[in-house]
Amino acid sequence: MEVMGTVEFLELEALETKVEFLKVELKVMETEVMHNLEVMEMEVVHNLEVMETEVVHNLEVMETEVVHNLEVMETEVVHNLEVMETEVMHNLDVMETEVMHNLEVIETEVMHNLEVMKTEVKVMEVEGMETEMDIAEAGLDH
Repeated sequence: MEVMGTVEFLELEALETKVEFLKVELKVMETEVMHNLEVMEMEVVHNLEVMETEVVHNLEVMETEVVHNLEVMETEVVHNLEVMETEVMHNLDVMETEVMHNLEVIETEVMHNLEVMKTEVKVMEVEGMETEMDIAEAGLDH
């Protein structure tokens, strides 16, 4: 009987030792998990810092591009305004030339019409004289 009790005791001792070993193993695993969590947290913080740096850089690049594009647009607008001004001035010159030409044509027509009217008046005066002479001659004939 005593042998049986010793075997049971040894088995119990072996189980207790195994439980203690498992406790130590669990503590090691807990330490590893905590270490891994700390490493992961540091990696996440580092990645966030890298991403923040990249975002800030990209924003600076975008700002530079926007400023450049605005400068290019301003240059284009100024150029287009200068072209439009040149076209307007040219059109005004053309219109002035056309108006002057039209005035000269009108003046020529008016002068021509005056000459025609003078001639018509002279013809009417001559015809009027002839009529008076015809009347006078007719009066003499009676």
